[in-house]
Amino acid sequence: MSIVTAFFGADGRAATAHASLLLAYALALTGRPTTLIRVVGEFDGMARFRTGLPRALEIVEYRADEPD
Repeated sequence: MSIVTAFFGADGRAATAHASLLLAYALALTGRPTTLIRVVGEFDGMARFRTGLPRALEIVEYRADEPD
């Protein structure tokens, strides 16, 4: 299983977040079970991903400002 972490919403992180999403998508297309952990800040919205994602891809969203 592959785990890819992406930090969204902060300045300067858009390119790395996009790269993380592409990597997770590519790994899932090859049939490898992949989890993308999307970390967002207090003022960032939750993601709206299209419905045609590969079955091997799981996307988990985590708000960095919420207590555990």
